[in-house]
Amino acid sequence: MALHLKEFEALVDKKDDWSPNRGIPEPPDEIEITRCIQVLMARQCIYPNMHGLGPTHRTLSTPEYQEFFRRYFAAMGCEFYHDTRSNMVALRVPADVPRYDHQAGRLKKDETLVLLALRIAYEEAYNAKQLTDYGTAETTTNDIFDKLEVVADITLEQSRLDDILALFRKKGVIDIGERDPVEKVTPITILPGIDVVVPATYINRVFTFAEGLPTIKKDAAVASEAPPSVEEPEAQ
Repeated sequence: MALHLKEFEALVDKKDDWSPNRGIPEPPDEIEITRCIQVLMARQCIYPNMHGLGPTHRTLSTPEYQEFFRRYFAAMGCEFYHDTRSNMVALRVPADVPRYDHQAGRLKKDETLVLLALRIAYEEAYNAKQLTDYGTAETTTNDIFDKLEVVADITLEQSRLDDILALFRKKGVIDIGERDPVEKVTPITILPGIDVVVPATYINRVFTFAEGLPTIKKDAAVASEAPPSVEEPEAQ
């Protein structure tokens, strides 16, 4: 057997004492633990209804199995986070600390601005008390286009916006509905992962990152009240 952290081995060994009568999923084996780590690093936010990720989500969302993942990701400078309201499992990156991984600066400016527009839409829904019981908010591609014009005075091609939204869907930030062929608008559900990927402290960094766009309008982008973290009572 390859050398492992003692917490890794302890999690694998839970299988020896597991019983179906305990009412919790079967403990993961070495392969599933590795898969859980890789999936969470790639996706950042995952939910129970994500296609093909059911076993991974069940492992990560089971409190009895979370200590290993909490310690593992803490060693990477990340926080393992489980929101029991939406059952989202996510990785948070603490604000205002250096990032050295490849994901830290990989977003393009138009991707960053779309992410900001989604966050603004989420804040607006929170302020209007329009969040669902699971912490989601509804918007549309038309609304995102409008916010991009107001905040940064930019216009994207529909195909480019579709590509960007597909990226954020993979990250667990949004879900995308069926496009209306007549109205040419697509419904978007903003998921609780938006609060993980774009916390309130991130917004100022967005403006620094997008400083090459001199028309960006900061006052229009920051809502009067930022929503709390989806986890209550606690708060990337």
